[in-house]
Amino acid sequence: MENVKTCEALTRLDVKGIKKALMEFADFDIEIRNEIFKMQRTNFHKLKERHKDCDNETLSQSALVISIREYIKSIPQEKREIQKFMKKFTKQAKKERMLLERWPRIRKAILEENVSFRELAIFLNEKYHIQVNHSYINKIWNKIEGDKI
Repeated sequence: MENVKTCEALTRLDVKGIKKALMEFADFDIEIRNEIFKMQRTNFHKLKERHKDCDNETLSQSALVISIREYIKSIPQEKREIQKFMKKFTKQAKKERMLLERWPRIRKAILEENVSFRELAIFLNEKYHIQVNHSYINKIWNKIEGDKI
């Protein structure tokens, strides 16, 4: 608990702000993360000089949060909005890839077992933890199989 208070004091953010910064860090691609880690290294040494009594783990986490905030402030707002917008497409592509990996089973369920798209969406969520709508499965079906039902 003391580490949280120290981290809040060093970053000048509350727990929600720290958590938000770390969530934003998870949204970045690997190149941007590496750039933030480079910034984190320099921020860590600056914090270490000023706060010699703090442990390295707290200083490292604080330096990471500070570096994330610095990076976000350094990029234009428009670019950040575009990055968030593009993330939606990568999520959609990931879902489509996950469906395609299981396509033989999906195809068999629809053609041979007469499972509806709604039932299939529920099954995929329960069995594979894939959150998709029945309409999205139908869209992928039409894209791949056409009208074979």
